[in-house]
Amino acid sequence: MIHAAFDIPEFFGPYAEADPEQQVSPVKLDPPKATEIVKNYALHLGADAVGICKVNPN
Repeated sequence: MIHAAFDIPEFFGPYAEADPEQQVSPVKLDPPKATEIVKNYALHLGADAVGICKVNPN
């Protein structure tokens, strides 16, 4: 997991950083739709399995 945290930005290249416009508000997604997007993208990148869980913000 530690390696992935440092390798993923290089893997994404120029897509690793974003500078959203200040006037644009974040998109509100319901959890099932957000889960579908994340899982499909991870599978597209070559993941064998993808899991979604709640994370303690602390």
